[in-house]
Amino acid sequence: MSWAEPAVARAAATDGAQRRQAEPDAMFERFFNASYPLVVRFLWRLCSNHDLVQDAAQEAFITAKAKWETVSGYDKPLIWVRKVARFELMRLLKQQNRQACVSLDAVPPQLIVEPKDPREAQQALLYLLRRLPQRQAAVLALVVDGCTDKEISWELDLTINTVRSYKSAARQKMQQLAAQAGYQDVASRRRP
Repeated sequence: MSWAEPAVARAAATDGAQRRQAEPDAMFERFFNASYPLVVRFLWRLCSNHDLVQDAAQEAFITAKAKWETVSGYDKPLIWVRKVARFELMRLLKQQNRQACVSLDAVPPQLIVEPKDPREAQQALLYLLRRLPQRQAAVLALVVDGCTDKEISWELDLTINTVRSYKSAARQKMQQLAAQAGYQDVASRRRP
């Protein structure tokens, strides 16, 4: 055995370990690039504070990276990350002990007008969504993201019947809030 053989063996082992680590890192990077905007969009529907949303999303992805070996084995790792992000957002909101959105009661009724374009309508919808109870808002935010009732029940730790109940209650509450805000009932309008 020559003096170089142990060094070559160590170098080969180190190179192999680096390659094995590079594959999960690349996989996580692809997951992060595809999922981060989705998680932020979901959180943004629940909270208007940009900094809290970013902090919660980043913490969720840091946790996912630390547990990537396990998380990557899940059927839908995005659901796991969104769940962690939502809990982190709730923790941050509780820690700051403040409401994340402005009360509509502070705005005089004459200043509330129908949205003029899709962007304004989306902002109005976000405002109304944030006024719902937290679980109902989370259910509707996931519905908007295209999640099925089964996925929502798994992500929010609810039964499917509870998800359906929250969806129904949230829709009724949204209509009630929209009516109180002076918006026309979109459901009663006929399409041309």
